[in-house]
Amino acid sequence: MKIFRISNKYTNLYYTVEQNNIRIVDEFTKAQPQCTQSISNLQQDYVAAGKNTIQNMVSVQKMLASNVNFPMMTPQYTDEFVEIERDHREHS
Repeated sequence: MKIFRISNKYTNLYYTVEQNNIRIVDEFTKAQPQCTQSISNLQQDYVAAGKNTIQNMVSVQKMLASNVNFPMMTPQYTDEFVEIERDHREHS
């Protein structure tokens, strides 16, 4: 039966590899909250851009309809939808 001994050179190599990997994981851990915050900010910007787009589209449609004296034909549920949206905004 042969017994192998690991020399100090290899022991130091494994220790160095272990420490470097731990440092890499620690650096990822430090950067993770920044990445999460950036994604959250991007999502908020996307939602705000969507809301602005909808508001602008509706404003343009209203302006065009008022300039042409074109009667605004809206579905029956529009008023109910507007009321629900107002209630939602007030309670948010």
